[in-house]
This record gives sequence, structure tokens and C-alpha cells, in this order.
Amino acid sequence: MIKLRKKQKGFTLVELLIVIAIIAVLAAVVTPVALSAINDSKATAVLAEIKSVETADLTYYVQNNADGDITKLDLAGLTGNKTKNAAFELDGSNADGSVRVLKVEILNGASPSTIAKKAGATAEATDSTVYVFSDRLKVNFVADGTIIE
Repeated sequence: MIKLRKKQKGFTLVELLIVIAIIAVLAAVVTPVALSAINDSKATAVLAEIKSVETADLTYYVQNNADGDITKLDLAGLTGNKTKNAAFELDGSNADGSVRVLKVEILNGASPSTIAKKAGATAEATDSTVYVFSDRLKVNFVADGTIIE
């Protein structure tokens, strides 16, 4: 007597577990790459705004032969002293006006060291939060809540 087997429908438990394991491995590989890209984009956004402040500050200095505070600078997207990515405060200069210190409070969660690395900035020996961005600008990354009023 010949027994007829019913046709199997669906997947076995082992097959399902293998597929789930493959998906978990792929997710573990892709997630850090995606998070790194997000952090890099946040750092790039803050860096672009720092460069904008630097350019606006230099333009103001050339036009007025004097240093201005952050509210006098012509910057798009600047409301008071901040944008959605960072808050800024220009803090004095050398006697000859050659170097300005820009205090930056990061609001979007970017890492100061990542921003400085992207800018090719070098750290000051005395303070790990102060970076030399150019001949005219030093940037001091400050703790949360220091600048925002």
C-alpha cells in the first residue's frame, strides 16, 4: 500500500531561524555605518556654520575696521546668536585684531573632535576644547547651556 504524503505548505522552524539570523547579522553591520553617516552630517552642518561666522566676521572687520559681536554679523539662518545646530558667541580678539575666539555650543549632538578633525583644526596644548581653525579664528567648544540665554 502506498502512502500519499500531504504537500508541505510553509517553512520549517529551522529555515525561519536561519533567515532571522541572516537579517540580524546584516542589521548589525549596517547600523554602525548609518549612525556614523548621521554623526558626520551633523558635524559638517556645524562646521559649515562656523565657517559662515568666520567669513561674516572677517567681512565685518574689513568693512568697518573693527570687530563686531555676533548680532552685527550678516548671517542667514542666525536667530539671535544661534541656529538649529549651534549657538555662537564671538569672544574678543588679540590687540591687533588678528585672532578671534568663537565660543560654540553644539546643539545637534555632533562631537567637537569630529568637527575639528573635519576642519583640519589643531587643538591648543592648554585646553582640549579650543581648536585653531585658521589664522584668524580659534574655536572654543563649550558645555551645554553656557551660551544659550
